[in-house]
Amino acid sequence: MKISIISLALIIGGLINICYVLSSYSNHLEVFSLCGIDDVKIIQPNLLSLLLINQLILFAGTYGILSPYIKSLLSKLTRDELKRLFHYFVLSCGSLCYYDKKLSIRFYSKDLTLHRIFSDLAYITYNKYPTTIKIRNSYVTQFYNKIYNKNIIIKKLDDVMNERKEMKKEFIRMLMSSDGWITCFLSSNRIYPKLGLGSTIPHKELEILSSLLSEFKINFNIYIDPRYGDRGFLASSSFSNLESFAEIGGFIEGVQIKKGVFEGIEKKTLLHAIIRLKDFKFRNKEEALQNLRWAGMDDNLKAYLYRIMLG
Repeated sequence: MKISIISLALIIGGLINICYVLSSYSNHLEVFSLCGIDDVKIIQPNLLSLLLINQLILFAGTYGILSPYIKSLLSKLTRDELKRLFHYFVLSCGSLCYYDKKLSIRFYSKDLTLHRIFSDLAYITYNKYPTTIKIRNSYVTQFYNKIYNKNIIIKKLDDVMNERKEMKKEFIRMLMSSDGWITCFLSSNRIYPKLGLGSTIPHKELEILSSLLSEFKINFNIYIDPRYGDRGFLASSSFSNLESFAEIGGFIEGVQIKKGVFEGIEKKTLLHAIIRLKDFKFRNKEEALQNLRWAGMDDNLKAYLYRIMLG
């Protein structure tokens, strides 16, 4: 009986997946030793890691399962720019550890959308797909490289200032989606935004990031938290900064607010809702919150809910 190409690919993929699981076993052991096996839950890797036949076939066959954000980047940035974007993201939001002749690259976040983006960029950069593991109420994504590859990440954060404008935009969007935050407050019956970045960023990096953001008319103030020495954050309550951020794309779709009164709402949704309602007056906080949630809905969804209310 003739074996189809699809069946053959699945057989090869299954065999390679066994090798993948065995190779990642040491990765899991390290996390178990640090956190305890009861606090760790392994997240099934994306299919991108299962069919490592070769880079060309993999890219052609798995393009459909890349995250929507990465697909959009492929039309904006070159492959080398995508690699540098990943390096800048690691420098600002991830971590690097060197030990036992290996380089460990890690990313911590409670948002799985960001982990998928990190993993897709890691594949584009290193031709390997990381492992994502759940630890308590958060996640860590990590992978290893031989120590001789440690010099691949040679960029400094301030090197991003020399990149193309399109690259800078996407770095800002990724950075804000990961370490940025958004909320609002009511004053004189109107809502005012609170947009910020980070909490314990070193002052030198705050200056670099402030300068980068100002290129796109996003002018943050630097606030130093005396509890952490020269570390602090960037923040602003200006509608013009909010609108400037929205103009370059705003937060990445799918990234949610993880705590506070807007928990569970997408950051991008709240961003546009605040902009929509900036000229409205409200009687109290409850009315403002209700309208913010309503304004953040998709127009088609609002029309559907309206029909339901009408019976």
